[in-house]
Amino acid sequence: MANYPIMTPEEAASDLDLYEAVNDAINDLNIVRESDVVIHVNVLNREAELKGVALSRIMHRAVLQAAASVPGIKRVIDNLTTDTDLEVVIGQALAQEKSLWGADNEISVMSYRGNVTLTGKVPTGDAMQKAAEIAAKVPGVVNVINRLNVS
Repeated sequence: MANYPIMTPEEAASDLDLYEAVNDAINDLNIVRESDVVIHVNVLNREAELKGVALSRIMHRAVLQAAASVPGIKRVIDNLTTDTDLEVVIGQALAQEKSLWGADNEISVMSYRGNVTLTGKVPTGDAMQKAAEIAAKVPGVVNVINRLNVS
């Protein structure tokens, strides 16, 4: 059984109000509104947790600042990632998997809103499947489009 903090009705109402204020502050940012990116917000005990994929580090910083600027928020928990960060983390994970690499192989990783596309050449069909599995396990990845070919 999960332990949930016991909250007074005033605290619960306050968190709901803060949730709405944080959501409004984030969605008031032109960079967020125009990109139609979804940032998930959860507020508990006056702490705002943010999840999702920002299109850039500039957007990431702007979202964090908007949430932190809401009066009454004690702390912002940053569980956001960017497409660039996803590409780097996936690339590093793929580089460590020896079975993906032969003399003529290369893998490119591109991410947009957490939808990751793998392109390039791998030595076997098993390697193609393994690359997709590695990418899918990275936190923040929404979907993997595997366009790898066997060389």
